[in-house]
Amino acid sequence: MRDDFAEIENGVTEPAPSGEGISPAEAKKKRELSKYLGVTVNVLQALRRFFKKDSMPNLVLVMVLLTSVTAAGLGAVYAVTSVTIEENDQIALNKTLNDLFPGQALLFTETSEGSGIYQGRNSEGELVGFGVKTLADGFAGKGSITMMVGIDVRTQSVTRVSVMKQRETTGFSLAAKRDPFLEQFNGRSAPFVIGEGVDAIAGATVSSEAVAQGINNAFALLETEGSP
Repeated sequence: MRDDFAEIENGVTEPAPSGEGISPAEAKKKRELSKYLGVTVNVLQALRRFFKKDSMPNLVLVMVLLTSVTAAGLGAVYAVTSVTIEENDQIALNKTLNDLFPGQALLFTETSEGSGIYQGRNSEGELVGFGVKTLADGFAGKGSITMMVGIDVRTQSVTRVSVMKQRETTGFSLAAKRDPFLEQFNGRSAPFVIGEGVDAIAGATVSSEAVAQGINNAFALLETEGSP
């Protein structure tokens, strides 16, 4: 039993450097995790000093303690990584919302928790527009396209449309990113109907119709639930 913890004893017990390219919050969480791991190593070293002789009872007790320490460590890792994932999701959401209103730095707040409607206000607190999250039923099935639609509060027209997630065909995926299909909605108001002033993506008519309907749904949702 004497050499069981030799490798662990030589481990690093000091917090690792935060590194470059990460936020202060992430660096803090990494320092906290490193601190916890340091404490864990110290506990294992204490166990090594306590159990100097091999015996079955000692071995069983060590295994129980190691299992408990490992479980606690995994819990700490999950707590740190889950918070980081949530922060990254929020950063991505903020970027998507601001991309809907080019050239403007807006502060977005959700009108109510889970509504999917975000008010965008400028530095003076004036309401400029809304970002409305909506689902569309495309070729891949119900809710296969997740979009964010920017709507100008003054003109009641589309500023931009962003496809956040989708399970459609590869052709639609590529076209939605670089094709002028989404751009044709900019500056216009609902309703939108494919074939009536709105062109579909070649080979992806069903998906195109779903996007148009999704934008229509965003306007309808804003009308019923998005009043400031």
